[in-house]
Amino acid sequence: MISQTIMKSGSTFSAPNTWKIEVLDTHTTLIGPENDLSVYFVELPLTESPEKMAEIAWKQLNPHFSFKQSQALSYPGIGDWESMQQLIYEVPPSESKNIMAFVRIFQKQAYISLVDATIAAFNRRSADLQLMIESWKPRNFHEPNLQDQDAKAWTDADRDAFGKFIQWGMAELQVPSVAVAIVKRDGGIVFSHGYGATVDTPFMIGSTTKSLTTLMMGVLVDQQKLTWDTPVTEVLKDFSLGDEDLTQQLTARLAVSASTGLPRRDVDFIFNYSHITPEDRLAQMREMKPTTKLGETFQYSNLLFMAGGYMAAQAYAPSLNLEASYAQAMQQLVFEPLNMKNTVLQAKDALAKGAALPHVIGFDGQLQEIPLDLENAIYSVAPAGAVWSSARDMSQYLLAEMNNGVFNGKRVISEQALTERRKPGIRMGEKSFYGLGLMVSEEQGLQIISHGGATMGFSSDLFFCPEKGIGMVILANRHCAHLLLYAAKQKFLELTFGAKPQAEEIIKAAVLQQNAEVTKNQKDVSLLPEKLAWLYGFVGEYVNPLLGNAHLYPIEGGFEMAFKEWKSQIGTHTDEKDQQYLVPVSPPLHGAFKLQPVEQGNLLLDAGQEKYLFTAYKNKRMEDEAKKDSSLRLSR
Repeated sequence: MISQTIMKSGSTFSAPNTWKIEVLDTHTTLIGPENDLSVYFVELPLTESPEKMAEIAWKQLNPHFSFKQSQALSYPGIGDWESMQQLIYEVPPSESKNIMAFVRIFQKQAYISLVDATIAAFNRRSADLQLMIESWKPRNFHEPNLQDQDAKAWTDADRDAFGKFIQWGMAELQVPSVAVAIVKRDGGIVFSHGYGATVDTPFMIGSTTKSLTTLMMGVLVDQQKLTWDTPVTEVLKDFSLGDEDLTQQLTARLAVSASTGLPRRDVDFIFNYSHITPEDRLAQMREMKPTTKLGETFQYSNLLFMAGGYMAAQAYAPSLNLEASYAQAMQQLVFEPLNMKNTVLQAKDALAKGAALPHVIGFDGQLQEIPLDLENAIYSVAPAGAVWSSARDMSQYLLAEMNNGVFNGKRVISEQALTERRKPGIRMGEKSFYGLGLMVSEEQGLQIISHGGATMGFSSDLFFCPEKGIGMVILANRHCAHLLLYAAKQKFLELTFGAKPQAEEIIKAAVLQQNAEVTKNQKDVSLLPEKLAWLYGFVGEYVNPLLGNAHLYPIEGGFEMAFKEWKSQIGTHTDEKDQQYLVPVSPPLHGAFKLQPVEQGNLLLDAGQEKYLFTAYKNKRMEDEAKKDSSLRLSR
């Protein structure tokens, strides 16, 4: 349950009833259900910069607050907010905490949200946090509202402006290829173009796959192969989780609803995937336990979504293994009926159709291509994110969505089964919910149905306005290109509905953010020989039963670490307490995690709600030889 709280100034916010709330004269305190996440709302007259205002607020709560600001991210204001900043503070990784502030300005007042959370709590309660911060509004605050605006017919000038905007954003943010399609319910093509690609070029669409998977599930509901409430164990007889009650309660609907309380745990399949079958993945889930109650809060789980997709596919083709049954179900129930000729599930098939290749921004801040086999992690959890598709094919899927299940005059899925997926389910924020493989939100007064996606080297977004009968898909072959996609969406809203011009500001802010992240990584992580010498004491081999083996060894001028699936040059980070860490600096996971040396020479990867211990079994001869050669290697 959600309730509204009125603060002393008359500003209001909403929060789950599971949170403790104390409204004081100087601030309001909110404490999470597990007591490991605190949020403070502080209102102050605007007298300094947003960064300084956040510092004043922290000092007002705790005179001894001493965390240093490490990043300041600025965004265009939404509605009456004149500006919005997110501030991130430097916290020793060993503390496993997030300290941050959100500062929004309205009529010479600073509305400051301060967050002090363990990383586990932040991961577990991020939807609660988003709800509270988004919903905190001053009196007399006005939201943007495009509800009464009809979709404007685009002119050639609009198309030219949109195309130039995409190309400018690509250049500013180093995105090598983009394909876009905007279509209307009646089949009219508003915009269709590729840059460095064509509208028929296959891209990995990542989690946008989820919307296609639940479309397949809806077709099977129509065929009476299952219902949304069929228990998963009724089809997957051996399926179980580490919680027997949840195992028995889990249905097709719940598996794809992000509402069961199971944590994300993407590390499980990113580190270890070669020769891992879908059956192996399901077996690994037997030790997974929820960290929040069923239906309590949004927690995104690729692994659980995978189980729902494979369960449905098995109901369709029970004689096949999980991989083959999913491929057959998607091909026969989704790709063929929607004439998606360039949509496939395997990289080799995508390459045969001229697929785009994955890219990232490297540790040095430059764009670089990464090996395609680094995308292989997704294939054992295919229903959650393995589809390759083109802008044209995805626009055909959009037409089926906007026409309530009809494509080219033929019904592909019943309206009831299709729209069941769009019912608002678990809350993600103030005005956003997760349905069944689709996100349901109100944005600037418009109802938006959407799902984005990301892989190691691709980004995607797809959305449509059901009431207005128009939608867009945009695909990019660069990891974390989401700010370009977000800006393109804003540009679409400006040209189509007359939204406030902000798309250019979003790109400019994104460039600053991207550059700041590169600068921070280079500042935090050292590759200097004298800073690396301590790693000789950790040369050798390690193992984690779930993630596989790891091997740290010297290379010319430094160190490299080979994990089961990929390897990376290693840098080091030293925090304020002089604790040292190993940090990967090679794409695609450069700076994505830190390994902390712990007792007995082991290495700990702290992923928040899960911690993974790599146990050492060092090769003593290799360590001795490395030490003898240390001066030579590190001086080159």
